[in-house]
Amino acid sequence: MLRIAWFSPLLNSPSRGGSISAYVTGELLPYLTRQFEIELYHDAPGEQFHSCPVRHYLRAARHHQQKPYDLFFYQLEDSPSTNFSRIHLGLKPGVVLFHDVRFTTAVPETIRRGTNDAMESDYRSCVREASYSVLSLFSTERNLEEFKSQLQGLDGATRDYATGHCFHLPYPVSQTNADGRTFGKQAYTIGLCGGTSPEYLAFQVLPVLAEYQNQAKLVLLVDENERESAAALLNQFHITHFELRSPRSPLAWKSLVSELDIAIHPLYSAHRNFGPYLPISLEGGVSVIATNYGAVEYLPDNCLYRVCPGDNATHELRTLLSRLLGNAKVESGSEVRCNGKLYAHEIHRTEKIAGELATLFNHYALTFKAARLQWEASEERYSHVY
Repeated sequence: MLRIAWFSPLLNSPSRGGSISAYVTGELLPYLTRQFEIELYHDAPGEQFHSCPVRHYLRAARHHQQKPYDLFFYQLEDSPSTNFSRIHLGLKPGVVLFHDVRFTTAVPETIRRGTNDAMESDYRSCVREASYSVLSLFSTERNLEEFKSQLQGLDGATRDYATGHCFHLPYPVSQTNADGRTFGKQAYTIGLCGGTSPEYLAFQVLPVLAEYQNQAKLVLLVDENERESAAALLNQFHITHFELRSPRSPLAWKSLVSELDIAIHPLYSAHRNFGPYLPISLEGGVSVIATNYGAVEYLPDNCLYRVCPGDNATHELRTLLSRLLGNAKVESGSEVRCNGKLYAHEIHRTEKIAGELATLFNHYALTFKAARLQWEASEERYSHVY
């Protein structure tokens, strides 16, 4: 049985509930612990989580020395919550699951030390982290393609190795028992997934939703620090029939989806993606409306409704809502919702994703071992320098 050191924020840490890495860990561990001996590391001491011991990441080297791990597994996202994983990855290479390929949050001081401003851009791309990765995984196809494009400037051998050892591993989403929603009702509930920054297109979406507040209640799930700005935006567009919920997290959104008829995912960003929120909506069997940009462009046409970014987006959204909310005799969109749920079941089912990751772990076990021994030999060889 392979021994795995798993680096991730955890859901049992109150401040990390919104972390995508924490969500993915919580989804996958119940399946993977049946096949592997997993020990968890994060940046705070803790008790067991899903029957796995939890330790501070600074203790990983000591435990590895006492009883070596077969591989180190890291998750990275554009959030300070995974900074400790970025730091330790430079000490012990391993398998990396990237939820983002560009980092806009502050670079950990431990990594920046000794650099200059001209090198700052090097730490905004995932290529640095991927250079420490024996196997690079990406949770969206868009991120995988962008990573490959970033490799074009590297030398041939490095580029060929990295390109040949990277794969798409979709977000895991566990099944729900949600059945189809019935349209033609007197009142509906619409969920808006996103923040208050301009890339979430509030100035295009909210004016349209204001027109339908007599037919539908609006529920926004936002981060705790965005509640005030979200309330101000709603007031600006004269929306009174709403509910604000926080904090924002994949599990909170999953709970909310069970109450929704329509889920709207607006996002137009060069570096952010929808995370697990959109597949959670698809799996929940609701009508999904999303900005047709980035990761959404890789989805099948028949499983959601698309709004193209640009001047016509407001009109397109209004047309879709009129269609979904205005038909009292026909259950509008039932086929699209069923297709979305089937797609999520086929692509994102947690048991399937855990099986794919387990297969990769086992298939690359000897590669991991060889890389680890080579790295540790180099550490020993050059230890006198430090």
